Amino acid sequence: MKKLFATALVAGSLAFFAAGTVYAEEAAAPATSPAVAPETTSAAPSPEEMAKMMELMQPGEMHKILESLAGSWTYTSTMQPMPGAPAEQSSGTSENVVLYGGRFLSSKVTGTMNMNGQSTPFEGQALMGYDNIAQQFQGVWYDSFATGMMVSTGIYDAATKTITEKAEASCPITGGKRSFRNEMTFIDADHYSYTMYATDPAGGAEFKMMEIQYTKAK
Repeated sequence: MKKLFATALVAGSLAFFAAGTVYAEEAAAPATSPAVAPETTSAAPSPEEMAKMMELMQPGEMHKILESLAGSWTYTSTMQPMPGAPAEQSSGTSENVVLYGGRFLSSKVTGTMNMNGQSTPFEGQALMGYDNIAQQFQGVWYDSFATGMMVSTGIYDAATKTITEKAEASCPITGGKRSFRNEMTFIDADHYSYTMYATDPAGGAEFKMMEIQYTKAK
């Protein structure tokens, strides 16, 4: 625009024409849009909201239940992969450690797994916690006998002192995803059990797939 106006001044005889052209162009040009104000952020949390946030971030009573499992344990397990199959006995140890100020429980299992009469070294790792917002236990398990992970969620029943989980994992027996129902029962300060139930792929009936009895090491 400025360039056109300067040219008009030099041209002399075209001054009025150029000025008119410039005026017409300026009139046709859309008005510049006003600057858009930046989006404002929401107000800072109130003291009450901040207190609630801090409460949800802290371990509570459900975390203390997991904390009671901290320490060294020995275990014996009985496993029946399918209904009617012979039960296999195994044993080992579990080292349970509380992480991040009582928020999670990490378990490292070392032992043997008996399958088809053969004893094979076995290792596994579990991580379990309680989500204050979802109000449920959450866990993951992986071991040296699989390439997938079992993921679970659970609810605690104070009357039976049992965490009942819904779990899912890839199953080498079925070649696909398989659902499980697991029960972790707190017997006393020195004993707890873990029982896994599965559905028979053939008949659809639930059966006890595995039971583990834990005893605190002295």
